[in-house]
Amino acid sequence: NYFRSNSVEYAIDELTINIEKYRKYIDIINFDDDLLMLDQNWILQLLEAYKVNIFEKYGIGYAINGRADLISEKIVSKLSESGCDLIRIGFETGDEKLRNIILNKQISNQCLFTAFRLFDKYKIRSLAFCMIGVVGETERTIIESLEMLACLHPSLIRLTMFTPFIGTPIYEECKKKDLLVKSIMNEDDLNLVVLNDSVSQVELIQYQMLFPWYLNVILDNEYAAEYKEKIEYFINNYNFNTKKQIELTKEAVITADFDLSKKLKDAKISHYSYYNNNKMYYTYNEF
Repeated sequence: NYFRSNSVEYAIDELTINIEKYRKYIDIINFDDDLLMLDQNWILQLLEAYKVNIFEKYGIGYAINGRADLISEKIVSKLSESGCDLIRIGFETGDEKLRNIILNKQISNQCLFTAFRLFDKYKIRSLAFCMIGVVGETERTIIESLEMLACLHPSLIRLTMFTPFIGTPIYEECKKKDLLVKSIMNEDDLNLVVLNDSVSQVELIQYQMLFPWYLNVILDNEYAAEYKEKIEYFINNYNFNTKKQIELTKEAVITADFDLSKKLKDAKISHYSYYNNNKMYYTYNEF
């Protein structure tokens, strides 16, 4: 029942040693700790030390994780000054009941809106971790997630399927309700639908694969109708049933997405698209 962390001096020394040794290979530092901001005094000291000893000396920025309820203007201003290139936030879902009761996240929508507005104000790129297929998910809650993300417009979205970890209370709840697709529970793939719930497996895969297009329909730019037509075309003409068919369909979606995105970029219209052909990330192209 204790928490132990390295000192700020130790963290900076460790970074400096590695930068001096591997400088030509380093573009950015990635802090992958989930709750680095939990100790607010510690993180403020780290950001000041990083600014002086790393960012100003070597010109190397960093990416970091955060929780929306730990974000304040003071923290964000210090992130900006010290070279923060990207902050990753657990958005999870746009439905507060699913986020806070089912997932036990305890983060309000207002917290998320406040945090992402601050990231915009201080020009820090943001990433929203999002999932679909949570226990109790409906088409309406998926639309709520899309609508909220369209308002937050994070720089990147990482979308995965909900996967309950064995040994957690939510896993036991899924098991008790006989929601688990047992044949794929042992596969390490966050793109697989592991629950039999109210939204069908095929529908969830379609939402995941066409997610940036749904966002562009909600953003309602002059190409929204074309994205809507593409969604209907792929749903009606492509197969989402087997793993091989899904992979072939996704390749076709990514190709179509690239062509559509090029049109919008040429016209300087803000929109979402797949990020560098990565099948789990979507990027906001802002103009």
